[in-house]
Amino acid sequence: MTVAFGVVLALVLTLGVVLARRGRYAAHRRVQVFAVAFAAGFALWAMALPYWAGVSIGGVSSLQPRHQWIATGHSVVGALALAFGVLVVLRATGVLGRLPPRSFVPSMRVAYALFMLAITLGLVARFV
Repeated sequence: MTVAFGVVLALVLTLGVVLARRGRYAAHRRVQVFAVAFAAGFALWAMALPYWAGVSIGGVSSLQPRHQWIATGHSVVGALALAFGVLVVLRATGVLGRLPPRSFVPSMRVAYALFMLAITLGLVARFV
């Protein structure tokens, strides 16, 4: 299920990028806000709560050292992507004050790159 979610999230985020490049900014905003909110909810439900509850499938310590690094990288990059993505959404929607749209385009690109890296690391952790 988490693999399917990662693939769908990557596709939805990429759809948002395509919409922005085509100048459909209102649709871009809705898609990206939905994607980041869904990612936050899913990460909380599928990753953070089981971690805090101590319920994990074997735990990271049961993995081979190479897989431990991949899983740890996925966790760190995923947490950064989510935090940065939420910050960008809050800035872009005006919750943190109105800013000119061009001022946070670089931030949007970094957030997208972090999400794609986190998703890729998640897929690598699952299939390697």
